[in-house]
Amino acid sequence: MATDSLSFEEALAVVRAHQCATELERVPVQQASGRLLFEDVASPIDHPEFTNSAMDGYAVRAADLPGSLWIVGESSAGHPWDGALEERKALRISTGAELPEGADAILRVEDARESGSWVSTDESIESGLHVRHQGEEVSAGDVVMHAGDRIRAHEVITLAALGIAQVPCRRRVRVAIIGSGDEVVKPGAPRAPGQVYDANLPGLKAQVEAAGGVVVAVGSLRDDREETERGLSEVFDAEGEVRPDLLLTTGGVSVGRHDHLRPALLALGVEQHFWGVAIRPGHPLLLGSRGDQVVLALPGNPVSSMVCFRLFGRELMGLHLDATRMARLAEPYRATTSRTEFIRCQWRDDGLVPARRQGSHAIGELAGADALGIVPAEADELNTGDAIQYIPLD
Repeated sequence: MATDSLSFEEALAVVRAHQCATELERVPVQQASGRLLFEDVASPIDHPEFTNSAMDGYAVRAADLPGSLWIVGESSAGHPWDGALEERKALRISTGAELPEGADAILRVEDARESGSWVSTDESIESGLHVRHQGEEVSAGDVVMHAGDRIRAHEVITLAALGIAQVPCRRRVRVAIIGSGDEVVKPGAPRAPGQVYDANLPGLKAQVEAAGGVVVAVGSLRDDREETERGLSEVFDAEGEVRPDLLLTTGGVSVGRHDHLRPALLALGVEQHFWGVAIRPGHPLLLGSRGDQVVLALPGNPVSSMVCFRLFGRELMGLHLDATRMARLAEPYRATTSRTEFIRCQWRDDGLVPARRQGSHAIGELAGADALGIVPAEADELNTGDAIQYIPLD
């Protein structure tokens, strides 16, 4: 039967050793948000690529001020002035426009007086004022993002500004999601006595897609050993772009007489890496692999399923779990187990507020949850103001 042989930290280490491996795929930069980098990205150019003005004003020689300068022309964005700036001369210049040879500072419009072909100021300025020097931010060859980084939407700006048209990404992980249980029906469908709406399949699909995966199959199996084995075999043996890298299952992984999933997986050649983790919610959890395909068998309870996917499923898809952030509790919490506990919390101005109902059946407490607070296995009672580690729910 499932045991507490692995701690959360031990299970996470095993999961990290079995992350789904996908190949290199070149992705247009405008489609790169949310993708995982396959390799380091180095800048092909200096940034700024040329020395330019940070202000609208006049390109000048700092040593010529204060005083009056003869205006000899203009450098605007995309239209640099062709020449070298001589002593006691100035050049009208726009923000982002290339600084001419000889100039070493910018006199801002608001600090200058222009009269005819002359510009003057009573102020002295320093060399380098309001000047962006070539390569001061990024030099050609500098690594700007690293292999394994997940590209965030605002980081596309950096890549595009460096002229990178295609980004080396990992192919998106293909995920199949299989539920089980005679008691579940699709949301909105008629229910017979004892049946409940299926929250796992819609919930897992949403979470997989939010994590950047591609859902290639969604289905449900009855509580029957032969059907379970047959259905799983069809999913494993799919070909082409519907062949999953990762199989997520829900339910049927415990030790009840209707729990057929684990024996079916083992019969199909799945190598079991662990079965049972000392956490709450989510103790009956199985990790296995079949060749290059990874299996994460999640508990059937929707809250347990969500927590386990957040802890382990995203990690299998290449998204590193950061469980090091700290926050203070805004209200006390009494531990309910000797296992590591992951409690749903909401943010308040004074810290994290644990949900009043932490049972794995309490799906109402998922709405509005902002974080999973981590209650260590050795903890008993946590007081208001105690600092705990937490995992954000995004």
